Amino acid sequence: MCCSQVRLIKGKAYLMKLCIPVLESNGLDSLINPHLPSAEFLLFFDTESRHCTTLSLREQQAATEDELRIDAVLCGSINRVTLRSLVDQGIMVYGTAAETVVQAIAQFEGGELVA
Repeated sequence: MCCSQVRLIKGKAYLMKLCIPVLESNGLDSLINPHLPSAEFLLFFDTESRHCTTLSLREQQAATEDELRIDAVLCGSINRVTLRSLVDQGIMVYGTAAETVVQAIAQFEGGELVA
């Protein structure tokens, strides 16, 4: 899904694939790694299907291009180089102070996060 397919309803974003840096692979209960570039895992969440997958950045894992295609990143902090790279690719970056993935997704879907 590309960013042009994002739907905004009453200021809320829907039908997106989110990427969230996490400390461990524990599904929606995973703790968020507050700084994106130091994450050991990335959790991908599809807001339409409600399906999530986790990718280890420390182990070699095969991932398809479709699995890695994202519309937005939810993270606590990010460096300028990574931010610019994501924005240049049309990927929105939202700041969150949430501790868990489920909390960050609730904030995102509730329209509480700012890109």
